[in-house]
Amino acid sequence: MKYNNLLLDIDGTIVGTNNSPAGHDSRLTSKLNEYLEKDGKIGIVTGRSRFYSSAIYEVFGLNGPRIVEMGSAIVMPDNKIISLNELHQKNEIISMLKRLGIHKIMMEEPKEFMISLLLNNFPYHDSNRLEEIYDKINEKIRKRFPDIKIRFDRHSIDIYNPNVNKGEAIKIYAQETNLSLENFAIVGDSMGDFPGFKVIGEAEGFVGYVGFDEEVAEKVRSFKNNYISREKRSSGLVEIMDNLLN
Repeated sequence: MKYNNLLLDIDGTIVGTNNSPAGHDSRLTSKLNEYLEKDGKIGIVTGRSRFYSSAIYEVFGLNGPRIVEMGSAIVMPDNKIISLNELHQKNEIISMLKRLGIHKIMMEEPKEFMISLLLNNFPYHDSNRLEEIYDKINEKIRKRFPDIKIRFDRHSIDIYNPNVNKGEAIKIYAQETNLSLENFAIVGDSMGDFPGFKVIGEAEGFVGYVGFDEEVAEKVRSFKNNYISREKRSSGLVEIMDNLLN
């Protein structure tokens, strides 16, 4: 296979179907196994923690790296951890969020290097509600901690070291393993995946998009080797796997 290193996002890519943000397409396991049987390496690139991602990694029997917490760290296939950029003010920011009452309406996902806030009914939440909460706290957090980054997407509100970058973490993994980025494929579902899309796409690797945002889809189309799935989430990933395998 030309693209023998595959990196996958979790939420909205491995997890989720056309009709639900939970579960996964029943065809996915066999497609991933077929790729692995052709000596492919499948890893994860996600905003999720190394603990959460390890469950997905083991369930599907993956064998590549885990780039976690938006590129804060890389867990190599031999479980060696390369720490890149952590949030040094994490405890202070959590204290401020508690004073603002955020923990009464949101839950904090356990993470080592950053802060991620989820609505209590995640993944069946209203992303517009996430935006409303973000708008209320964004200026206050930035004013108190000007050297951090805060953003929201369809899944969560994230607070992290501004040097964190999925794309840079992918570059470091490729350098550590002496792999060429033109032989990588990456699949994701949101703007949060775009730093990884950009690094691999500009190296003429393969970029697959399984999300709903047409703005992101248009950006993905700018790369030479791209695929915008008709189906979405893990069903779209199955569609893209068919393309990669044939």
